[in-house]
Order: sequence, then structure tokens, then C-alpha cells
Amino acid sequence: VKVIDDDKFDFTNAKTAVFFCNGAWCPLSSKSIRYLINIGYPKDKLLWYRGGVHAWSMVALPLTKKLKE
Repeated sequence: VKVIDDDKFDFTNAKTAVFFCNGAWCPLSSKSIRYLINIGYPKDKLLWYRGGVHAWSMVALPLTKKLKE
């Protein structure tokens, strides 16, 4: 993302952003996504895992990645 002015941005090369909250009850991801859309971030580059980290871990998905030694 390139800053053009104090409140203007160039999202031509925007990367995909993934949002996780603490759980479905947490409003921070949805608020952040709304803010980004309002300033022009492309909607198709925003992903939201609605269940949050709690739901992710409840189905035994990994939270960390093992580092190579």
C-alpha cells in the first residue's frame, strides 16, 4: 500500500490480508475490515476467519508452525 496523502492511499499492489479475532464474539476484525474498505482497500483482498482463533483451535488446527532445526 502506498501513501499518497494524509488520507489517500494507492492499493494497486495490495496484498491479501487475513483477519482473526479472539472468537466470534470479538468485534475487532469486523471493525478493522470496515475501516479498510472505507479508505479504499479492495474487498477481494480481505479475508476474515469468523470463528476466530478459538474455533480454529477447537478443531485441532495448528496455531504455530514447527521451525526447522
